[in-house]
Amino acid sequence: MTAPPSAFKEKGGRFSGLAASHRLVPAFLILLLAGITFLAYSNSLDGGFVYDDVQVYSNPNIRLQTLTPEAIIRATHGWQVKNRPIAYLTFALNYYFGGMETFGYHLVNILIHIASGLVIFLIFRVTLRLVRQGREDHGLLLPWFAALLWLVHPLNSQAVSYIVQRMASLAAFFYLAAFLAWLIGRTAEKKRAWFFLSALVLWGLALGSKENAVTLPLAILAYEWIFFREGRVAWFKTVVPWIAAGMLVILAMGFILTDFHPWAKVVGGFDSRPFTMWQRLITESRVLVFYLSLFVWPHPSRLNLEHHFTVSTSLLHPPTTLLAVFFLALLAGGAIFGRRRYPLVAFAVLWFFIVHLIESTIFPLDLVYEHRNYLALVFPCLALSRFAAERIRPFALKCAVALAVVLIFSVFVHQRNLVWHDRISLWQDCVAKSPRRLRPRYDLAWNLQLRGRLDEAVYHYLVAIDIDPSYIRSYNNLGLLLLDKGFPDDAILVLKDGIRRAPDYGLIHVSLGRAFMMQGDLPAAGKEFSHALRLDPENKSARANMRAWRRAVAASAAGGAESVDKSFDNLLY
Repeated sequence: MTAPPSAFKEKGGRFSGLAASHRLVPAFLILLLAGITFLAYSNSLDGGFVYDDVQVYSNPNIRLQTLTPEAIIRATHGWQVKNRPIAYLTFALNYYFGGMETFGYHLVNILIHIASGLVIFLIFRVTLRLVRQGREDHGLLLPWFAALLWLVHPLNSQAVSYIVQRMASLAAFFYLAAFLAWLIGRTAEKKRAWFFLSALVLWGLALGSKENAVTLPLAILAYEWIFFREGRVAWFKTVVPWIAAGMLVILAMGFILTDFHPWAKVVGGFDSRPFTMWQRLITESRVLVFYLSLFVWPHPSRLNLEHHFTVSTSLLHPPTTLLAVFFLALLAGGAIFGRRRYPLVAFAVLWFFIVHLIESTIFPLDLVYEHRNYLALVFPCLALSRFAAERIRPFALKCAVALAVVLIFSVFVHQRNLVWHDRISLWQDCVAKSPRRLRPRYDLAWNLQLRGRLDEAVYHYLVAIDIDPSYIRSYNNLGLLLLDKGFPDDAILVLKDGIRRAPDYGLIHVSLGRAFMMQGDLPAAGKEFSHALRLDPENKSARANMRAWRRAVAASAAGGAESVDKSFDNLLY
């Protein structure tokens, strides 16, 4: 590496980069940054486990009882998604100190978010020194506000208020910390190797939290090119070996994370998806444009766990696909060609694309999730803040606008936290915004059923069946619900309709057998239980209900009505 750039030298040659200037940061600005963020997210502390939080509360590995090495290692394995031991360990430590009380899980998420904001503040401070180039020096206030903008941006609320998405926020924290360590080492005059080694360790922790942290070398390369090498193309010729080495490292990581079968993992993942690799790639062009629109205007009415996106089957279907591709190409081209005149904007664009390389390209993931922007929004927040600061005058007006934005965004975050409060509030919000999505409709019905709100659940199950008549669980659950309400005839009609669509789904035969038992039709019930056992001899529900059916048959043969009723009480779902 070369010596620190001139932007980090003061009179007399004294180094004034981040390593020296961070001591001048007033403590009250840091406390204010943390305090505003904590207030914005304070109403998330009493939120419960929702949706994919099942990965946390239903996993026996989380139940860390002792802090022995064996117990800690066990806590990092056996999860639904592999290769994230660092994130899993934090969940296990949450359990060790507070059991399943969600307050602690939410508190840790908020603290991780605040810590990331402080790291971002320091990164922004150094970056603005690099790009000042004779322009107005906004001191600490501009990087402080840009970091605060990121901290209270409503688009980030999914990664903070949603417990399981600590995987995204923790990976982002270590990613940013590694970036900061590299940046300090890059601008320091002494002990640079220690900073670079720290960056490497922190990157490893980021990779152990979520796989998308693999893009860090590309982000560092882009930063070096834009800010330290002034966007000179000739510089790339001198670092081709390093670039090749970095790509080999990333490829090696890909091999390891996919059990040495990367292509099979990627291609095979599309077998269970309603789109192909090409369709996902071109659909993501529209998704990225949508993300950018949410960055500009993140009103709670536009935020949703289950955004409904139709799949792009070609560049012209729908036509907005081609428009999105053209817009993104224009954005990337503008960043590259304008890199020397507008380096901060150029890097913000490149950063956005680099961070989205894993989750918004060819990999067989769901099409859209807001938490994927948690890291991607970092430098766009700085670029937008600087753009506004240089065009809004006087200073008092700048402060007023900044205060208004922070206040509005904090209110938006507060409102989104209410949505994340419990399963019903979450799915009600999703249903209201995506009424034709099956998953929110079905999960809302199921959770209403669990809460005893049966009439509401019946309505949503019927809508779920209308949305997707092939989803058999809707028939099965609705049939069981009607049995609970004392309507076996209606339950039989629903369950028979489900069986016509999926005759090999064993549980629905068990449910139909229960309905026949409630009607007193023992032969029909026995036929359904037997059919379920033929489909799956190990079906515990079918076996238990068959035993109860046999007792009922024996009691009926003996003429004991009371024994029949008692046998019926032993039936299981």
